[in-house]
Amino acid sequence: VAVHPGIIAPQVVAKFTASLDRISGGRAALNIVNGWNKEEFETFGTGDLLLNEDARYRRMEEFLRVIHGMWNEDAFNFQGEFYRVDRQASRLKPVQMPNPPIYAGTRNDTGKDIIARLGDNWFVDYDTDYRKWEQNVEQAAVLIADMKARAARNDRKLSFSMSCRVICENSNDAAIEKARELEAHGKTSRIASIAAKALGVGLIGTPDTIVDRIQRYEAAGVQTMMLQYHPMIEGMETFAREILPLLDKRKAA
Repeated sequence: VAVHPGIIAPQVVAKFTASLDRISGGRAALNIVNGWNKEEFETFGTGDLLLNEDARYRRMEEFLRVIHGMWNEDAFNFQGEFYRVDRQASRLKPVQMPNPPIYAGTRNDTGKDIIARLGDNWFVDYDTDYRKWEQNVEQAAVLIADMKARAARNDRKLSFSMSCRVICENSNDAAIEKARELEAHGKTSRIASIAAKALGVGLIGTPDTIVDRIQRYEAAGVQTMMLQYHPMIEGMETFAREILPLLDKRKAA
């Protein structure tokens, strides 16, 4: 579940996530997103976007500290710049302890250090041009090494993910044509660009091409891929039918 500091209170997020974790048998996870869309903050919250980037990251760190405190302490006390908790407690605790995994992605150095201290899984950054996927594989290994070092300085370990748009077709040319269409659509607005950016990982082509690239990213240190498709159900079925068996076959070989 993606949550935005500034839209919803961290105490509420802690309780909602604990409920979801219990309902799902320990399968909940949080994706912390600082956000940029002023209209979204005005529609769903109090409009408190915080235009100052440093302030947004200070709030993000406090947000995470409060969530951890509500999950792990019986009487949590916190007095920060953005949040104050006066010895409050949530009797509802998650199944996954010490906490459900917390995902986050950022290019910001301050944000990376916050994730190294308080997060569990970093979304690896990449160039959004799918033509540069090989550079993205090489860059992933470098960025992962850097984040591992940041986590190690805090006596912690991180996992690593990538957000990917999958376009699987019978030929690489057909898949690239669809990628070009989405790329063009992504230029129409900042909202539309979100889906197009995920093309950058390069999971575009035939099943063989996509499996080859997944394995390259795996070798670079990526452990989880958050997959996007359009149409969603059709894309998921194609991935399950055409790509997963091929991945299993390659791993068994």
